[in-house]
Amino acid sequence: MGFLKAFLNANNAEGIREVMRMAYKTQRRQAERGKIPSDFGPHITALLYAMGQRLAVNNIPVTPTVLWHEVAPFTLIGDEEVAVEALAEYCVYVERTVDTKLAGLRETVNLWLRRSSPDNQMMNLVTNPLATNCMWWGLLDRDVIERIEKLRAARDDAG
Repeated sequence: MGFLKAFLNANNAEGIREVMRMAYKTQRRQAERGKIPSDFGPHITALLYAMGQRLAVNNIPVTPTVLWHEVAPFTLIGDEEVAVEALAEYCVYVERTVDTKLAGLRETVNLWLRRSSPDNQMMNLVTNPLATNCMWWGLLDRDVIERIEKLRAARDDAG
């Protein structure tokens, strides 16, 4: 697969998926070699860089706030391969919604948001009101939204 597949399919869903896989793999290698800052470990760093590149390609301003909120639910996925595939599919969802493997993406995001510990620092990003501006918010099941709202209220009460 790789570069040729990504190039030939640059404007379709499979091309978006392939570019995201390649970007993740490249950035992960760079993080593992210490060539890019990796305060959060190679996996999360690679997710951030891959998503940042995708946002930039689409002329979306890449700010730390936007980037972290977009990537937050995918950092909570316990299986790294599943996280990469989910993030790639999310990019298809953002750019070519009609071509998204929607059921699988929705199932994955909701499953891991249900499983995630409320103490995980990434859940603070998910519960932040700014997260409702992310397109992944539209993938959430009602029970997951209610859980996030309860966690947000508890955090606000404690704060």
